[in-house]
Amino acid sequence: LFSMLVSIDETYIAKVIRDSVPKVKEMLIRLSREHVITYIPRARSPLITFHTERLTPENLYISAKDFNERKERYKEKADAMLKYISDKVDDKGGHLPCRSLRLTEYFGQSEEHHCGICDLCARELKKTEGDSRQ
Repeated sequence: LFSMLVSIDETYIAKVIRDSVPKVKEMLIRLSREHVITYIPRARSPLITFHTERLTPENLYISAKDFNERKERYKEKADAMLKYISDKVDDKGGHLPCRSLRLTEYFGQSEEHHCGICDLCARELKKTEGDSRQ
């Protein structure tokens, strides 16, 4: 694969990545134009070779520091999503921030207004309407 052209099965690749054969061909052509691979589309037997050797898992090294930083970032993201999906308005009347506001904040954007349609906003609106009737 690194020293000579080999046959590939575009249909199998498309099946594995769950995409169409034309999309696979388009991606292979793009990689070829970027000189990552040599790709020769053929009607019956397309050919491919890599321009540089790919690293095997044994040859990959991630420092303990980098690994721990990545692990911590992943944990923070996972915890944030778990908190997002598990938060409920408590029966004691406590109000949690709008889900839409929390999502935009999570992705580094800012929004000043509550959406008014998520479960948390709807619950707060219902509570406010109940209070105004009394």
